[in-house]
Amino acid sequence: MGAFSSNKSGQSYGAGNPQFEIGNANGSNYVKLGFGASQNMDLGYVMEFGDLSTSGLFLKYSFLNQKIGGSYAMELGYGGSESSNYYYLGLIGSYAFTEYIELFINPRLTKVTTSDKDIEFGETIGNIVVSETDLAYLYLASGINIWLNDSFGISLYTIYINGSGIETERNFSSAMTGMFRF
Repeated sequence: MGAFSSNKSGQSYGAGNPQFEIGNANGSNYVKLGFGASQNMDLGYVMEFGDLSTSGLFLKYSFLNQKIGGSYAMELGYGGSESSNYYYLGLIGSYAFTEYIELFINPRLTKVTTSDKDIEFGETIGNIVVSETDLAYLYLASGINIWLNDSFGISLYTIYINGSGIETERNFSSAMTGMFRF
């Protein structure tokens, strides 16, 4: 499957700044490490594990990058497992009311090619039941980031997934993340 964890801000981490996340999205645990490659571009690695294990790389470019106010970015991701792969293209829009409170939305289109080596068809993975080897779906995450101080924050969000080759057990699933800035 594709990455269930979301990019949670239209803002870049900033040149030279790393960020680490640990959380749970759609029933999968994950760790994510990102790095500000430039003032507007972030690169990162995400590993998800649970019912299904995947890992991948992401690239995010912020077109409007504001500490307070609106920000938006574009993202690309690629990854997979032993016999599956995924890629996605998405947008991230966010609005920071203060440096500590930010709302976000992250729609992305995801394409997955998998096999029965990774997935047992008809089995539930988080909120998703896979019925085909080639999947294409819309992923939509939205939520809030709350930074408790300059180094630690939490993100609470919901995920909606709809597309071909999959069914969902419920319309939305939940996610929670601990975020660490260095």
